[in-house]
Amino acid sequence: MKNIKLILLVVPFIVLITSCSSSKWLTGNWEGIGNQVGGETWEVNLNYTDKEHISIKYPDLSCGGVWTLLKKNKKEIVFKENIAYGISNCDQGVEAFVSRINENTIKVEYYSRAYDSINPLAEATLYKSTKKVK
Repeated sequence: MKNIKLILLVVPFIVLITSCSSSKWLTGNWEGIGNQVGGETWEVNLNYTDKEHISIKYPDLSCGGVWTLLKKNKKEIVFKENIAYGISNCDQGVEAFVSRINENTIKVEYYSRAYDSINPLAEATLYKSTKKVK
C-alpha cells in the first residue's frame, strides 16, 4: 500500500516536469508580424521541426537563417539567431526568447545585447500555421 501511495505522488510530478521541459508545443510552422522598437513591422515565418532543425525567415526584410538552442526552462526557450542570407538586412547573433501564450500562439522577444542589455530590440506574436514554410 505504501508503494502505491508513493507512485500516486511521484507520477503526476514526473508528468508535470516532463511537460514543462519539453518543447513539443513549438513543433510546426508559425507566422506573424514582428514589431521593432522604432515602430517598423515585418513578417516572420518560423519552422520548428526539432531542436536541431529550426528555420527562420523574414520575407519583408529579405533575410533568414536558423536558430540554435541556447537554453530552456519552464517559461521560455532561448535561441541564438544565425542569419544565413540577406545578412546586410538583419542583425546577426540576436537572441530570441520564445514563450507559449496558448496552443496556437507564441511570443518571441528579440534581444541584441550590443544595442540594449536589458530591453528587447523587437517582439513578434506568431500563430500556428498549416502552411509549410519553405
